[in-house]
Amino acid sequence: MFKMGYKKVLVTGFGPFQPYKENASWEGVKRINRFNLGADISLCTSEVAVRYKEVDRLIPELYQQFQPHFAIHVGVSDAPPACFYLEYKANKPGKIEYIHDEANEIPSPDMSYKDLPDDVMTILDLDSICKGFNQHFCGTHLEAVPSNDAGRYLCEYIYYKSLCLGPALFVHVPSTKYSYTEIAEGLETIIKLCVEHLKYYHYDYYSLN
Repeated sequence: MFKMGYKKVLVTGFGPFQPYKENASWEGVKRINRFNLGADISLCTSEVAVRYKEVDRLIPELYQQFQPHFAIHVGVSDAPPACFYLEYKANKPGKIEYIHDEANEIPSPDMSYKDLPDDVMTILDLDSICKGFNQHFCGTHLEAVPSNDAGRYLCEYIYYKSLCLGPALFVHVPSTKYSYTEIAEGLETIIKLCVEHLKYYHYDYYSLN
């Protein structure tokens, strides 16, 4: 069971890439106010370069060093309507064609994926979490909706890698509609809603011993 009490949460955002000189995902992540999360949540944040090889290197390293109970990865998307998109699933490299990264590379063939499913879904009830988010921000222009399209780029790749390691969520944020502070406030709420949801999810592997 995802036990009550102290929880370690990993949150990542991506660095700049064309055409974004600043990436709203990382700008929002680094403005998260840890005090707003409460004393029972320990936060680890990391910026991730827009490179498949960097995801291959960094994500296992972060999991090993920080041993999070849960991870949230954040990326930017200007798909209409502009809002927070909470992604339900990620597809395995090879099942879909990934877009070339900033180094003009695609994911390398990896035999460790051989026995893994073609797509992996988050254990979270995103409809419920989005409902809680929208109730919290009722009367503002912040909105969250569930999505099934993580994007065939670094966003989907990091999500697949992370879902294979533990409970995770990917959140797309718009590049310009929200201020970086508003993105941070939205992410704080998503973190708290996810932790509350996972308290009641029975899955021994991810519990603290």
